[in-house]
Amino acid sequence: MIALQPDLGTALLVVAAGAFVLFLAGLSLRRMGLILGVVLLMLPVAWHFMHDYQRERVLTLFNPESDPLGTGWHVIQSEIAVGSGGVLGKGFMRGTQAQLQFLPEHTTDFIFAVVGEEFGLVAVLLLLALYLFISRPQPVDRGHARDTYARL
Repeated sequence: MIALQPDLGTALLVVAAGAFVLFLAGLSLRRMGLILGVVLLMLPVAWHFMHDYQRERVLTLFNPESDPLGTGWHVIQSEIAVGSGGVLGKGFMRGTQAQLQFLPEHTTDFIFAVVGEEFGLVAVLLLLALYLFISRPQPVDRGHARDTYARL
């Protein structure tokens, strides 16, 4: 239903969250692989039903240089931001891509690129480590649950 809105981004997030819940529930890797295979086989059908602007966004994701002043602009600017940050970054509020408004929504959608530009690779790696730490499995907490539903 979400994909019919059309809100492809939210639909993909819901599918990813559902897959993660199935993984946590203990679905075997074989079955997950089977589901992934079916999804991959259905991609051409889904492509047919997508709106033109959705197809353009998907293509831009893989080749932003195909339209550098249009749909690829944001991706290219975020790559410039992260790359120009180097290892230690440019410093707080000194990132040119964010401060000069080359990155739209730099406080929300492109915050990762801003962190990379202003604080560098070190901060990006620390942020990724924090994400992994927060999302790590909690076997002790789930081990005391009575059933699968309670473990999720």
